[in-house]
Amino acid sequence: MNKVKTCVYAISLNEIKHVEKFMEANKGADLVLVCDTGSTDGTPELLEKLGAKVYRIVQRPWRFDIPRNTALSLIPNDIDLCLSIDLDEYLQPGWADAIDREWQKHNGKIKRISYDYIWNWKEDGITPDLRFFADKIHHRQNFRWRHPCHETLYWEGGSDCLHITLPDVILHHRADNGKSRGQYLHLLKIAVEEDPTNDRMSHYYGRELMFKGMNEEAIIELTRHLSLPNAQWKEERATSLRFISRCQRFIGKLVESQETAIKAVMECDNVRETWLELARIAHIRDDWHTCFWAATKCLSIPNPTQSYMNDTSCWGFEPYDLAAISAYYLGIYEKAKEYGSEAARLNPTDERLIKNLEFYNGK
Repeated sequence: MNKVKTCVYAISLNEIKHVEKFMEANKGADLVLVCDTGSTDGTPELLEKLGAKVYRIVQRPWRFDIPRNTALSLIPNDIDLCLSIDLDEYLQPGWADAIDREWQKHNGKIKRISYDYIWNWKEDGITPDLRFFADKIHHRQNFRWRHPCHETLYWEGGSDCLHITLPDVILHHRADNGKSRGQYLHLLKIAVEEDPTNDRMSHYYGRELMFKGMNEEAIIELTRHLSLPNAQWKEERATSLRFISRCQRFIGKLVESQETAIKAVMECDNVRETWLELARIAHIRDDWHTCFWAATKCLSIPNPTQSYMNDTSCWGFEPYDLAAISAYYLGIYEKAKEYGSEAARLNPTDERLIKNLEFYNGK
């Protein structure tokens, strides 16, 4: 077979500081195509200078799916696979050869590829924090973006969609923390109004309401998410329950919060996130038996899932800290010392953890 033909495509707005690294990372592509949505900092000019095909477009009112579909529609039909990559995301060396090997292996029948996506990093900037498999590498035909925010790529070609996972393709995200996400709440509200039955948009909208401190509204929307017929993914359902529990805790409904956290565990007991949420509220309520049970169950789960709902707090000092505190109040002093030592090791600059450990050692 011929070598696979690839196109990296993106939308941009005032991202000149990312352009050189973005273009360097995409050298293995046959085409880099960008729809610029109104940059004033020289982003499109530098992209063109470095070899990208740039189209200047206007999207009003703003939403993310339409410009992405515009960019996709401008990709030549002889392209085999398209890679939707933002300018603050960088493919790692070897990606082009890895994709071509799979393309040859599957006789050019691949329609979608999942890959290793590192979404954010620990403070050192080197150690991955949250990572999961993303799936924005796709065939040129029969795909379309939908939803104004947290836009999703949908296959519209019937049942024949060969979707493979390729861990050798790694994408690093280096987020621009100076960019505002203030428009997300409004766009997600539009998304659920446009498609009230879409469980993913409902979950995202409820989560965004929680982020904004609109706890009562978040509880209503996340509860609605759980009622939707398509809301069947247990990990996502458990996450909605975790967020409901958190909102109830924020507004002082502590008994209800713990009851909801238990429901989250019942929905999905094989992820650390549900157990940590239960341990948190049990700690607040001085329910030391439940706190110790939940914290140690959390720690017994050895690996994170490969989903975007991972909470990196589950893999830091917090579950050890909660296990140590509850063990102390239950009179299990050796366990308090054991878990407290690990909490202090994982967060050595926290004076509270260090003083707690001294207290446990004294017992």
